[in-house]
Amino acid sequence: MQNEFQKLKRKIQDFINSDIVYFNDLVDEQGDIWGFESFVVKYSLKINFVDFYTLKKSTPRDWITTARNTGCNHSNFPRVLDVFVNRILLAKQPCK
Repeated sequence: MQNEFQKLKRKIQDFINSDIVYFNDLVDEQGDIWGFESFVVKYSLKINFVDFYTLKKSTPRDWITTARNTGCNHSNFPRVLDVFVNRILLAKQPCK
């Protein structure tokens, strides 16, 4: 488990170093989440498709709808890393 948290910590640091902190860092001008290849090129980030897909699917649908309808603003959304990390941590918890 310790090793998994170290990996997660490195991933978080990679995102921060690439200035991917807020939801609007993940979307284009139309409010759509970047495609995998565009995302990798835009941020020069080493991320595999599974991690990218997890990030994309962990984004609340209402955020995407709001982004498409009103545009993205830092103050409209929580930090995307907080949501991503919480979803990963919840997935790693043992079943009761």
